[in-house]
Amino acid sequence: MVGTTLKMLAMAMISGVSALPLNADGTIALGRTLRTRQSGQYLTNTVLVGDGNPHQVPWDQQVSASQECGDASTCAVSVTTEHTIEYSFSIEGAYEWISGGFSVGESYTDGESHECGGSTGETVCVWRRYQYTAYTVADETCYYFNGAASDCTTSDSYVTSSPNNCQTGEFFCETGDTCSSEGAGYWEENTGAGGPPC
Repeated sequence: MVGTTLKMLAMAMISGVSALPLNADGTIALGRTLRTRQSGQYLTNTVLVGDGNPHQVPWDQQVSASQECGDASTCAVSVTTEHTIEYSFSIEGAYEWISGGFSVGESYTDGESHECGGSTGETVCVWRRYQYTAYTVADETCYYFNGAASDCTTSDSYVTSSPNNCQTGEFFCETGDTCSSEGAGYWEENTGAGGPPC
């Protein structure tokens, strides 16, 4: 019986069983199926690369229609609807959005109003500058077993640009060819290193 008990104990250690089924006298119960560990799985997560090398990157966007003054001595155009801006990736096929620990969101919706005026022959429109934080991330795939990660591979790094939770950008007026269609926009140059200022 002792030999059988030792053999079962060795088999249990090999299979990774954490608790053995025992009889009332403390011997291993025979003829019972021992519990085995569950199989691991591969999981992908998006992670910050280092500190993310965060930078502030403004996004300028037209937030009104374009108003043509024509022969009128003056004319005006106003922001009449809410506008939502969203995050963007520098590559196609990025795995998921993460905040990277910065005070940013997947989107930002404003509801403020503003009016711009023009004069005879001008086309006038309203624009707004939004603040984004750009930070460097990568997609990491690891094999997880009993909570431990192994066999990890990491994708090439790429940049996530997300709207700051606090927006301090101002409205401004444009005329002429800069006025195109509501929602048109472009990125400005980086305005400085670091995360959102508020």
